[in-house]
Amino acid sequence: SMIPFRRHKALSSNPGSRSLHHMLILAAWFMFSSAVAGTPGVSPANARSAYQDSETETAKMSALIEKAEFHSESAPDSSLHYLNLASNIENIDDNQAIQILKLKADAYYYKYNFPKAAEYYKSAAAKEKALNGEASLFYAERLGDAGFCYYRMVDYPNAVNHYKQALAIVETLENKSEVATNLNNIGLIFNSWGIYDSAIYYHSAALEIDKIIGDPYYISVDYNNIGKIYQAWGKLDQALDYYEESLKYADSAGRENSVAIRLNNIGMIYKQKLEFDKALSYIEKALAIDIRLDNRYRMGVRYHNLGQIHKSMGHAEIAHSHFLKALELFIEVQNIEAIALLYRSLGEQHQENGEHDNAETYYLRSLSIADSLNLAKLLLENYLSLSTLYEEKGDLREALRYNKVFSSMKDSIFSHNEQKLITEFQTKYETEKKEQEIAMLNIAKEVNSLKLRKANIQRYSL
Repeated sequence: SMIPFRRHKALSSNPGSRSLHHMLILAAWFMFSSAVAGTPGVSPANARSAYQDSETETAKMSALIEKAEFHSESAPDSSLHYLNLASNIENIDDNQAIQILKLKADAYYYKYNFPKAAEYYKSAAAKEKALNGEASLFYAERLGDAGFCYYRMVDYPNAVNHYKQALAIVETLENKSEVATNLNNIGLIFNSWGIYDSAIYYHSAALEIDKIIGDPYYISVDYNNIGKIYQAWGKLDQALDYYEESLKYADSAGRENSVAIRLNNIGMIYKQKLEFDKALSYIEKALAIDIRLDNRYRMGVRYHNLGQIHKSMGHAEIAHSHFLKALELFIEVQNIEAIALLYRSLGEQHQENGEHDNAETYYLRSLSIADSLNLAKLLLENYLSLSTLYEEKGDLREALRYNKVFSSMKDSIFSHNEQKLITEFQTKYETEKKEQEIAMLNIAKEVNSLKLRKANIQRYSL
């Protein structure tokens, strides 16, 4: 559990509130239907009322855009309805048109329609570029948002390409905070891609800039993300060092929620090191903070992780109890993606216990959600698990079928073009290293320049 991407505006890498349609599906799947019935989205009638009550075209537009923005995460369909009404108003100026495109992209993002979201972000970016030129922060931000959507689609080449375009713009604008943001996000893509040396480089560059800016929260994020790379790399001691440094900065920033995340990450390192008592201690400390903050989603994450640790310790009943508690919380906050991940964990537990029918049920539930939300990684994991499960059951026909689907999808995701790009990275490794060294020298010069400038300012102020 971490804050992986530094997002623009209100978007996050882990959308929370979901559509009523998805919740009704889940209610049929599991016996928590009473928790599902949440506050319904804004009705079209209410949208029309808001539209009709405004006296001028400008007021109408402002009211609709304001309501669309407010509901983009919690009720994206209502947000899109407001935006369609806004689009029908005559004499929309260019800035309003750009804002509508951006908000439509936000709504589709929260509907997990990442291809559509990317399309609208790019449309907003293109219109902004035509209006204000390339030297626009809004243009760079929308390129970054599109890049994030490509990341969610596991289209890493396009994701890196869009973030690098955004990086070039904010470097020109000399916007240090946005430079660090884009360096950070490129690093996380390379981490997911498994190109760890490049990931380390980009995160280290982000860290140096954030140290210049001096915001302990973002320094904490940088240390955390470098730790995540070492964790994925299997270098657990290095990962632990970075997580502990990240924890110090999160604490100094006064961010209790971030402190809980860092404690959680340290705990999961100890789980990998098979030091289960330490793992439980750190996760329980994180849970205590989440309970005090009444962060229901994060509480669910902690219970999920506690369940994973107890499962590894052979405490099947305790693990199952924690999994169900996590599931209840995820349904309460309507986090469909988290529910899909939890179903998968329940499937794994039942499979390990030899309870093949229950395992099949949970894997299929997870698969169904992953399919409806276009969660490529989770789809792959479930296809492979189902193939293994059916092999254990002796159903070789189904085992082969799911294995073929898994192989086909994997080949599709890691296509020929992507493999070619990976090869290019490898063959140009030495060139890349030299460029990175030059870039790091430039960053060092920038650090010294800023320090000198700061010293001069202080001297003149005396």
